[in-house]
Amino acid sequence: MALTLTLALTASACSPNSGSSASGAAVVGQPQAVLAGRRDPTSTASTAASTTTSSPPTTVPAPTTTTAAISDARIFIMGDSVMAAMNPNYTDEARKVLTPRGWKVTIDAKESRFPLAGLHVLQARRAEIGQVVVIQMANNYGGNEQIWGQQIDQMFAALAGVPKVVFLTVGEFRPDRRQVNAELRAALARHPNMVLADWNAVASRDSSLLAGDGLHLTGKGAQAIATLIAATVGNAPGSTAPVPPAPPSA
Repeated sequence: MALTLTLALTASACSPNSGSSASGAAVVGQPQAVLAGRRDPTSTASTAASTTTSSPPTTVPAPTTTTAAISDARIFIMGDSVMAAMNPNYTDEARKVLTPRGWKVTIDAKESRFPLAGLHVLQARRAEIGQVVVIQMANNYGGNEQIWGQQIDQMFAALAGVPKVVFLTVGEFRPDRRQVNAELRAALARHPNMVLADWNAVASRDSSLLAGDGLHLTGKGAQAIATLIAATVGNAPGSTAPVPPAPPSA
């Protein structure tokens, strides 16, 4: 499955500027979920831990206690060819991992999708979106961090009223992807309903999660990114499944 998935996704490269380097980090047995930063309106407690990534360290305010709560079991996942590794016609890992935790999963992920196209997806499908959204965009990055920052804000405008919007950092397989993640961290201060989960930290520790281009996912990588999402969003409301371990926040 991993070989088939890798060939299928890398054949349609996520970006015309994609690099060819892969992480050489040591393999870990079970991918550990890492939150790069968190301002979580559904949290009732603050946690903090240190994580190491290739990005410059960023200080992020701890989550604050709030009365907001998630009551809708729908989860909407949107992304490009990296997230497409979890599509039903590939590994179906989003459903395999999240459905047992009570979530009703909708995934809209497509090869070669740029952030503007992702914004249009959110606008067009807004009526289908509940209270939890998970996004990874800008693996296809045009090189202008200011435009990317504006597109993040436009996505939040399209998702007005959604109490929990999770963004995943992108893998820093090229130096300019650090700009993508820096803009995501900056957006935490502007959007109190934003949670930032650090996919780059997870992927950089285990080269077996990534294909030879250092970007697209193997079958194991698809399972790892779904596990990161599950650890970040927790169980759906009303679920009796064991509560997943809370990921540390930086």
